[in-house]
Amino acid sequence: MINMDKKFLIIVSMTLICSFGQPIYAVNCGGEEYIDSSGVFWNKDQGYKGGLSIHPGRNKIVKYTNDPAIYQTERHSSDNFSYNIRLPTPGSYILILKFAEFWSSNANKTFSIGIGQNIVINSLEIYENVKDSAAYDVFIPLIITEDVVFWNNTPLANAIENEKIIVNFIKAKSNPKVSGIMLFKGKLENTDYYEQERRIKHHKKLFQHKLEIDEKFIQNQLEKEKIFDNWETFDGVYVIKNYPVTLFLTSILFYILFQKLMPKAKW
Repeated sequence: MINMDKKFLIIVSMTLICSFGQPIYAVNCGGEEYIDSSGVFWNKDQGYKGGLSIHPGRNKIVKYTNDPAIYQTERHSSDNFSYNIRLPTPGSYILILKFAEFWSSNANKTFSIGIGQNIVINSLEIYENVKDSAAYDVFIPLIITEDVVFWNNTPLANAIENEKIIVNFIKAKSNPKVSGIMLFKGKLENTDYYEQERRIKHHKKLFQHKLEIDEKFIQNQLEKEKIFDNWETFDGVYVIKNYPVTLFLTSILFYILFQKLMPKAKW
């Protein structure tokens, strides 16, 4: 049951955003009821088939979100699993799927997302986009009629069962998972899609810059090591292995000392 305070928050939130778009359903996968920073009510985990509820991000900081609680829990499986969403009234919608990766790894951890029998996101890799402990959302534009779901102007086979949309999470190189599901009535420009795209682009640029700095540092270290490749220690003192070079440098040293120590000739 939702108490009156929750209802008030939801009504206020919907009034503020109705001209831009409207989240009509949200489920906190693996978690409990939650009201986010925008006043949107998230149902406790429900409508799933398969998988386990886990809390990999418990007490961890989650970057790029004002609502870490949604990303700290998830439904996870070593096999495929699915969620169903009650069929809404016809219109344009965005299916928003929320993810976070809490294991620091650059391994190729991928899985796919389907609606009905159709793959709509192939080989999703969270870490590649935002690294670990960071919010990452997937936005899937849909057009929904009374009996058909369209994606990229293509009707999706078996997307609706018993007046519910079936969203599948499919194992690939890694186990599938999801932290939150929202069905949003509106278009991409009404969501955080473009803001996330800018953030990811900026993040990747900074990460690439860091890689370049690290590469320069490594190259400098290698150059320093090359310098000492021609040296060896003798009683704790570095001496040059290359004896012709040693003889040349020694000759220069003696010449300088000779010039300094010998009195200048008088003519």
